[in-house]
Amino acid sequence: MESAGRHFTQVLLAVAWLPHEAQYSLDAIVRTLWRVFFSRRRLLQWKPSSEVERSGRDDSSTLRLMWIGPSLQ
Repeated sequence: MESAGRHFTQVLLAVAWLPHEAQYSLDAIVRTLWRVFFSRRRLLQWKPSSEVERSGRDDSSTLRLMWIGPSLQ
């Protein structure tokens, strides 16, 4: 019974977060299309993995950024 309750809670949270995820994704799609077809600026705004490795970021800082995942379980 505990497993069913946990599964129900996970489904409920996924449905509750769906509008935010949809808005976030739609924003990314619109920005990308605008940059590719109209502005042609900042087309590569993210950092390649090789650059991140050179910046000296370690695993502990990544874990600190992602603390929310394990805390929700």
